[in-house]
Amino acid sequence: MASNPQDPDRVDQASTPTLSAFVMKSTGDQELAILMHSIALCCKSITRAVRKAGIAGLYGLAGTDNSSGDHVKKLDILSNDIMISALTESHMCAVLVSEENEDPIIIEDSKSDKAQNIYSCNEGNFDSWDEEIKRAVMGFKTESPPWAQRYVGSMVSDVHRTLLYGGLFLYPADKKSTKGKLRVLYEGFPMALIIEQAGGSASTGMFNGSIGRVLEITPKDIHERCPIIIGNPPFVERVLDEYKKA
Repeated sequence: MASNPQDPDRVDQASTPTLSAFVMKSTGDQELAILMHSIALCCKSITRAVRKAGIAGLYGLAGTDNSSGDHVKKLDILSNDIMISALTESHMCAVLVSEENEDPIIIEDSKSDKAQNIYSCNEGNFDSWDEEIKRAVMGFKTESPPWAQRYVGSMVSDVHRTLLYGGLFLYPADKKSTKGKLRVLYEGFPMALIIEQAGGSASTGMFNGSIGRVLEITPKDIHERCPIIIGNPPFVERVLDEYKKA
């Protein structure tokens, strides 16, 4: 039966924001958005486990007691492991406390060391960049220990690595390509959407007189170009800070 388009209870998925987008719009807090995204993934994983519990033999007791002395079920242990793993990998938590664990779980250097310190850009264009981008990249190179430089030359490959291991991908404007080189509609938008859904940031840097978000560009041409600075939020912010200082 076809759904009634006038049904007030019908959910319009096209206009429903993602959890990350809702949190960002409501609070502007990127770290909270990353944390909530991780919790949402946990809930989905646990839901799948519950649905397959019978087939996977996850019903019944695990044969142990938790910190409160309660008998622990197999699904309790699996759910606990899923939550600990996801929240640890979110790099937004310093300490985790669970009924299933006797002691607190301390996450060392939870924010500063989550992502790998990798920057990806075409340094052959270094002399053509603006001073802010030059300072940011030089900071990566001279930091102790220096950041690793990885550049395949394909945006898809470089961004894929950034998604897997963290880091920063830059393709800034330069003297030759003053508006940037990557196309907004079919390079900038898709990659920015993927990065933001993964909890990252996607900025244009200084573009058309202001620092902006890639997904907020209003293209005037189907082949319009823009600068790209995307990756882990603290890394992107480090580049943007150079513009703010100036």
